[in-house]
Amino acid sequence: MNSTTVNRCAACAAVVNVHWLTCLVCQAALKHHDSAPTSKLQPLPSLPSLTEVVREPAMKPDGSPLRPVFWEHHRQIIGPGQPEFFFQDSTGQIGLIIRYKEEIVWVAESMLRSRKAFLEQDAVKEMDIIRESPNDQNESITHDFVM
Repeated sequence: MNSTTVNRCAACAAVVNVHWLTCLVCQAALKHHDSAPTSKLQPLPSLPSLTEVVREPAMKPDGSPLRPVFWEHHRQIIGPGQPEFFFQDSTGQIGLIIRYKEEIVWVAESMLRSRKAFLEQDAVKEMDIIRESPNDQNESITHDFVM
């Protein structure tokens, strides 16, 4: 997993990616630091642009923050992460924008999981698989499996 550098918006204090041009919450222009690499790549056409995403702060009706959440990623339940925003893109997909270990993660609602499922999941274990090779010598291959 690679790490994404984040900052806070000077206007509203929301967590923002250093590569974003504007804040998702208040649409304020973001300052770019020389230490943040700039990308010349265009966004993928299949992804919605930020202007096509409806977003609002992830808070309870009384204004307090939501509890940490868990989600599934590559057959493993990850978390806890702190919800920052709700989102709905132009295709109608809804979910959460989550802060997790100094990264910003977009999680579709279908991938959200319970704390109970997180605590009860089987640990990922490293196992050796023995495979016979054509010259009658066994090869050992190491893989990670969910047990």
